[in-house]
Amino acid sequence: MELTEKERELLELYRVHKKKKRQNLLISSLLVLLLSGSLYAGYKYVYEPSKKSVAKMEEQIEKVDRTAPSLILNKESIEIKEGDAIDYLLYISSAEDEKDGDLLDKVKYTSIDTTKSGDQTITYMVTDKAGNKATAALHVSIKKKETNKPKEEPEEKKEEPVEIQQPSVEEPVYVEPQQPAPSIPSTPQPVVPSAPAPVVPQIPENKQFLFSEGYNMENVSGACMAYITGYTGGCYPLQNADGIYYGMEARFE
Repeated sequence: MELTEKERELLELYRVHKKKKRQNLLISSLLVLLLSGSLYAGYKYVYEPSKKSVAKMEEQIEKVDRTAPSLILNKESIEIKEGDAIDYLLYISSAEDEKDGDLLDKVKYTSIDTTKSGDQTITYMVTDKAGNKATAALHVSIKKKETNKPKEEPEEKKEEPVEIQQPSVEEPVYVEPQQPAPSIPSTPQPVVPSAPAPVVPQIPENKQFLFSEGYNMENVSGACMAYITGYTGGCYPLQNADGIYYGMEARFE
């Protein structure tokens, strides 16, 4: 395990103390050997620290805080919709250290992007004064947000065209020209010069009798019949593309 900064400082002090003790003892030994004439090559000295210094060192090392704090979440996983906001601190149950006490305000966490569906993780971390760390993870499942279907607007009621009653006469009416019956003389008549042939009256043009002009189903047939009287022709009902009657037409043959 890697030594903490405090432990490294204590170890360095111990080494300096050991080095000074060794130097002082070595100089004293050399002086004694020089005076006694017993100095020889290959002399080896081993320093052993006192029990008091060792106990003090162990006491200082034991005081070093190596225990990580406790970080507990109230849930392991949650499920949200796309775009929902998250209260990160809501899921922290406790953050405590045996020496530093409550560390709730020291907790840090990673943020996530809730606009994208899928699985993501929020990592929580807290550190005590000695540098010991504790972590916890919250798994977040982000579901796709259901799109609201636009409300269907009620269809506007279409005004149904007023159906015009079809004339009772379905087929065109033909009116034969009225011609006087030939009279047979009871007695022979004198022969007279033949008279010129009578002039045939000119056939009038076809004519439309429209409801927009004031005609209706009651008088349109009579007006059309009166117009073709004396000629060969007929009256025909007029309909538009939707089958609605809008008048009658007099046609001549």
